[in-house]
Amino acid sequence: MKAGSLKWFGKEMLFLDPATYLANVGPYIKSQGDRLTPEKAEYLTWFGSQYSGWVSDLRPPLGLCHHDYRSDNLIFPSADHCVAVDWQTLRWGPAMRDVAYYMASSLTAEVRRKHDRELFKIYIDELNSKASVPWALGTAWEEYCRQTLYGISVVINTRSNIEESERGLILCQTLLDRFLDTAMECGAREKVESALIDGKVPKPLLAAPDDEDMHPVPGGGGELWNESYYNDFGSPDGSLGFYIRVGQQANLNRSMIYGAVVRPNRPSIMILDENAPLAVNQPFRQTVTTPKVKYEHFISEPLKTMTIKMTAIGRVYEDPASILKGGIGDGDETVVVNLTWKTQGALHKWRLTPRYEVPCRVTGTVTIDGETYEINAGGQRDHSWSRRDWVTFGWTWGCFHFTDQSHTNHYAALTNREPTGQCFGYIQRPGDALINEVVGAVPTTSFLDNGLVDQTSLSLATVDGSPVSMTMKIIGEAPLVIVQGDGRSTYLLRSYVQLTTLEGVIGHGWVEWNQPQHEVAK
Repeated sequence: MKAGSLKWFGKEMLFLDPATYLANVGPYIKSQGDRLTPEKAEYLTWFGSQYSGWVSDLRPPLGLCHHDYRSDNLIFPSADHCVAVDWQTLRWGPAMRDVAYYMASSLTAEVRRKHDRELFKIYIDELNSKASVPWALGTAWEEYCRQTLYGISVVINTRSNIEESERGLILCQTLLDRFLDTAMECGAREKVESALIDGKVPKPLLAAPDDEDMHPVPGGGGELWNESYYNDFGSPDGSLGFYIRVGQQANLNRSMIYGAVVRPNRPSIMILDENAPLAVNQPFRQTVTTPKVKYEHFISEPLKTMTIKMTAIGRVYEDPASILKGGIGDGDETVVVNLTWKTQGALHKWRLTPRYEVPCRVTGTVTIDGETYEINAGGQRDHSWSRRDWVTFGWTWGCFHFTDQSHTNHYAALTNREPTGQCFGYIQRPGDALINEVVGAVPTTSFLDNGLVDQTSLSLATVDGSPVSMTMKIIGEAPLVIVQGDGRSTYLLRSYVQLTTLEGVIGHGWVEWNQPQHEVAK
């Protein structure tokens, strides 16, 4: 994830350029004549029609990919020691891409057909023994099959750059035959077509009902393994904003509770406990109890309905910026929450890591020191389970709900407060059966001397080419200081905001800017 946030990792490669493929594939087919069977020629043409959608359809887990991982680029100093060379195409990408490329390019068709399943299982078993999130064999195999198409892309897209020598021509044809055979035999075409809309736009990934419950802690999770539930809402008149995140760090034997209540021109109320006991978990139900917080959630309809009941003693901050300087606050207030989040629209499952976001209609009550608010508002909830590193890299995230019943969500990686190009999210408009995934996010933000946000705006680009731009007005602040076990820290600036689109549509929601202090210090 840190490497994936670096700008140079986001640079496009010739290997993965749709325009280059479409320009090269016709002349290549023509140049091959009878050496290319009609079936393979048709397959190359078909892939061109699906190319943009296939490139965009990223599936977790993602990681560092060599992108030319074949036997010619491997050195074996000894029987149990392998060194990979030729790293100039190192990029962030699908974890199965190198595996598929290696198996298809480095084995003859006969050897691959006889041993690919056996070798693949050995690889996945070893990978899962060290992974933070284990990968089901069947799911991994499906992704392997989809990534066999990458090798076809490499040959076609680099064809014009290869010297017209007998050796070069033989190498290209041998590799292409192997890549085509592998893709055609494992059903890559069917897997790609079933995942795209009109051959161009990837269908959103779907969460499963069982994803709503807690997940087993993997052996490779380490101290940063975190499974958390997040819920928020923002009143449509801007009068009240609330969020709560309860995360389980099982390998540190603790829960982390972060929450806040904010109102215009009123002190922020923070609900914080970074060393709460681990939750008591039952199927689709979780309870955490501390001297100051009693939290319970239960999911009565997976992927549809979640209820939180909580009584907490929150700390009052007249000046939220003082939190960043170690301020102790200005007294306590009791917050009682009885709220239900009902799904309103389609879910968005992340492509980067195990997590999904759910736009909701939130109803119930919030009582603050005896003053009760009746809630009927747009809100968000999410559930994630993976290694959560708060301090290595920056990001901005937000979920917004508008008066026209549309919803937006975005995540954009940042380095030194600047976008890196790595982003995702969605826009969902009224009546849309599916979300419209975000492929570009450009936040523009200025900061005050006290460390909080001054002004901010956001532009989102989507796969269907319908951008959304908005300005944000800060209503309330709820910043956090998070210190990781190694002593590094980050300022997680969370704000309740009112939004106005260029078309004048009003919305409300929560936005955050994660600012690792080692970056800010530079």
